[in-house]
Amino acid sequence: MSDSPNDIYLFVSCLEYIRRKTLRIVNKVDPTILDTQISQIRSSSVDQQHLIKILDATFIRYESSGGEYSQQVLALLEDVEKASPAPKVFKGVIEQFLTDVHIPEDRAFITSCASHFIDVLVNPDVFLGPTALVIVAALITEFSASFSMRAPGILSALAARLKTCPAFVQEPCVIAMIRLRADCDAIPSEVIDTISMIAQSARHSSQMRCKQFLEFSDNKELLVKIIRESASPSLPDFLVSLQNYPPGVPRPSTSSTQFSRSDSQIYRPSGALKYAAYDAPEVIPSLRTWRMSSSRQSTSSSLSGTLSDTSRNSTSPHMTAGHLALASGLENLRIENREADIPEAAILQERDEQASRVDLITLESPFQEDSEIINFTEPVEISDDFDAIWQSFGDLCDLRGWCNIPIDNVIRRLQWVEQRYLRVISADLAPFAGNSLRYFAFQCTYTNSLPQES
Repeated sequence: MSDSPNDIYLFVSCLEYIRRKTLRIVNKVDPTILDTQISQIRSSSVDQQHLIKILDATFIRYESSGGEYSQQVLALLEDVEKASPAPKVFKGVIEQFLTDVHIPEDRAFITSCASHFIDVLVNPDVFLGPTALVIVAALITEFSASFSMRAPGILSALAARLKTCPAFVQEPCVIAMIRLRADCDAIPSEVIDTISMIAQSARHSSQMRCKQFLEFSDNKELLVKIIRESASPSLPDFLVSLQNYPPGVPRPSTSSTQFSRSDSQIYRPSGALKYAAYDAPEVIPSLRTWRMSSSRQSTSSSLSGTLSDTSRNSTSPHMTAGHLALASGLENLRIENREADIPEAAILQERDEQASRVDLITLESPFQEDSEIINFTEPVEISDDFDAIWQSFGDLCDLRGWCNIPIDNVIRRLQWVEQRYLRVISADLAPFAGNSLRYFAFQCTYTNSLPQES
């Protein structure tokens, strides 16, 4: 046994050929053996896998006669689809059947097979389920020129089936009717009425095909051109060609090749808004562009320098509470005021540009946040009173000093308090180590004076 994936794939791909070769040998020895096998499989619980096996044996058994093969397939589908609790399309069966009918080199096999399906289609007393209807639509689309019956009669038969068939098989039926339109000089009036009725209640894809049929009913030349440009006469390739010509395609004009204004409005979306436009957003300066007074800048130079530095340098890392906690433990840490190195005119120009830009965050949003959450992105009134600032948080902060507001927002509000030095202590250090309130990552404490340099 080879371990090569290529050898394994080659062996597995040959199993299908070996199985069919075995069935042909058995059929030449005694055809009744295949008949018995088909009957045994049909008597058991039939699913799609068993149906494909039955189709294989049936094709080998009736490979010499397309009419008998199609008769056996229709009988099999009738038994299965009548027994099905709900309408269902067996896609594997459709693919297997359409593949098998192209195997024989004799053209008469395909012609006789398709002709038998058409004979059943025009007989209203014969049952045709969803799977059989899709097969009929595929055969009509590909072999419509080979039928002995005239195209208008087949169109009328398809229109009659279209009224009672499930919605999910209406589209392939209408595609087959569009193909038949190219072989008709005149379309029966009942066909037009049926298509117009289906276009009002069918699925979106079926409605598109109905509109195409009505369009091509008055424009046969364009339909013939589409058929000629199709890669092959099969239903999938014909559908691809149809999709390049949506409903509402303008009729060819000898006077001008430009679209008229009325025609272009059919398939060009309207530019009008379907809802009232939002009011222009107000320009709100960002918090980080405010200039602080000289007194506050001297008492909280580390924090203000960090914020202003971050606002000017987009590539700088975002300052978090963890960074502040690490910085508080460094004795010789000094943060220079970079604003002094920048000309005052450049700073004012930058702030004017930032204020002139529209803040997209202020646009109306369909998602409303909880009313209890304080919006810290709005400008706040600056106060020097610690108690006033702390009480402005409301229920989010209690009298014990515990706070469930993000540490960055607390720092931003409390940095304006004069004569206070802000320290950030990690939750795993004293006096907070082991505290049950582990949801608070950091706590803020204040001292009455600045720390003494050692």
